[in-house]
Amino acid sequence: MGLILKFTATEQPNSFILNDCTGNYTSAAPSGWGGLNPRVEDVLQSYFEITPPYLSPGVQPIIVDTFPDFPNSQGYGYEIMPYMVQNAEGQIESGLWKIKWIVKGNSKGQDFTATATFVVVFRNEIACCVDKHKVGLDKNISTDPIQKKIVEMVNLMDATDWAICEGLLDAANKNIEYLKLNCDNCC
Repeated sequence: MGLILKFTATEQPNSFILNDCTGNYTSAAPSGWGGLNPRVEDVLQSYFEITPPYLSPGVQPIIVDTFPDFPNSQGYGYEIMPYMVQNAEGQIESGLWKIKWIVKGNSKGQDFTATATFVVVFRNEIACCVDKHKVGLDKNISTDPIQKKIVEMVNLMDATDWAICEGLLDAANKNIEYLKLNCDNCC
């Protein structure tokens, strides 16, 4: 079957963690590291091509070199900080992120290349903004147009979280783009 890379991206408060989920080769998992496939120790190059939501279409993705730290035999993840993806604001922007992992190496005298792609919607930045606005809600919620807008934002954030859970990433991203128009980057 050959090596098939798998990974996840998990959002943190001000970063995200990439984890290798490829697993080890077994007869039940013939696409993992080792056995008949390349071992982690055979990797000579590993990097991610990351396309954050703020990159214009057609712009080359941001390259983050992870070799020799990732992948690794210990199962440690690799943390991506905002500065690594050209975000000087110190936050991971909410929205749709496309991440491609490329691994190259030599196993048993043969060069190999393996790739995997992961698409994820990050939401912490916009959720923080919505949460800060929600604190000001009071009994005038039915008559105050500003508070009505905040309630709309809270409901849309809930719908966004549901869409992410259901794997409806385009819908979640659409909600986030709308929320960005109504939020003042307060986090």
